Amino acid sequence: MKTIRAIALLCVLSLVASCGGRDAAEAPANTLQRGIPSDPETLDHHKARSVQAAEVLRDLGEGLAGYSATGELVPAAAESWELSDDALVYTFHLREGLRWSNGDALTAEHFVAAMRRLVNPATAAFYAQMIVDIENADGVVTGEIPVSMLGVEAPDERTLVLRLVQPTPYLISLLTHPSTFPVHPASLAAHGDGFARPGKHVSNGAYVLDAWVPSSLVALKRNENYWNNAATAIDAVNYHVVVQNVSELNRYRAGELHMTSTVPPDNFAQVREEYGDQLKVAPYLGVYYYGYNLAKPPFADNQALREALSMAIDREQLTEKILGRGEQPSYSWVPPGVHNYEPTLVGFAALAKEERENLARRRYKEAGYGPDNPLQVEVRYNTNDTNKRIAVAIQAMWREVLGVEATLIN
Repeated sequence: MKTIRAIALLCVLSLVASCGGRDAAEAPANTLQRGIPSDPETLDHHKARSVQAAEVLRDLGEGLAGYSATGELVPAAAESWELSDDALVYTFHLREGLRWSNGDALTAEHFVAAMRRLVNPATAAFYAQMIVDIENADGVVTGEIPVSMLGVEAPDERTLVLRLVQPTPYLISLLTHPSTFPVHPASLAAHGDGFARPGKHVSNGAYVLDAWVPSSLVALKRNENYWNNAATAIDAVNYHVVVQNVSELNRYRAGELHMTSTVPPDNFAQVREEYGDQLKVAPYLGVYYYGYNLAKPPFADNQALREALSMAIDREQLTEKILGRGEQPSYSWVPPGVHNYEPTLVGFAALAKEERENLARRRYKEAGYGPDNPLQVEVRYNTNDTNKRIAVAIQAMWREVLGVEATLIN
């Protein structure tokens, strides 16, 4: 199911008191108060994996390239780059005078150290495969060769060279991801994996981590040493952790938040009518899906069961009735909107609802399940009102179509 990010944004000049564990007097007057649905699991950019962590990390850090406000790839920490004639070597030229938030010089070697840490098996980075097209990355990730063999080097302080195993035309877009941001070696050496905490975190982006109150607030303040600090329009950003979507909407209505992470499905039509052009709806390039635990039964080595459960989910009902904010049904791993790519759809995508459900029942039976032997399964979802709505709906669909007994755990 392709999601659509619905953001309520109120443009105001008079900002209200910050909530969630920080005194308003401590925050600059020009502070953006925004909601976030759950705590970032970590602000170590090599170990983070969630959307909410990535949102904060993009404020704290910056990669070689970035995106403009209108979605075009633009130079970021690198001012330029060139590609060799065989499309196997990228040479990046860093901006002059780059500095970390503590004033230390930022060099190309810090990008080398970051990429080596990303693929180092000891890091266990969720996004290690992000740079798998760099020479020897595959072998480093699997532990077959040392990290020093990774095809990345810094001939001088402002030059970074990446050697690839094959032409990778989308590489620049990958280098906008937080997992490819540089690391501050001194902080890592001094604090180990604890470097990404208030008072220890050193950043290279527009903001620096000021405070973090678990389950309440992640507070960022302006990084005065950021190369483009003059273009930073907001002095501070407060991410308020608000698990319940309705509570987040109410805090927006009360003026405590200027920007929400989402709009509750039940309130979407009302918000559109009430706030007009304050409601911003834009395509969000992502797929919401349930993953099977393939490490053990019942899903290991049982493709028929996995297919039956997938076919029994009515994606159209989920997007139209359960969510109703413009989301689209998805029958592909890759959502619509990726440049120069047409997603390949699963085989049952063209079937009518009745045909799809009949096929699901046949596959369920082939998998060894039925009325006398119903599948009993746990569905685990992260705490969020919308996620719960989706889980309850899928639980009902599986029960109605197949007789599955699903237990929900958040």
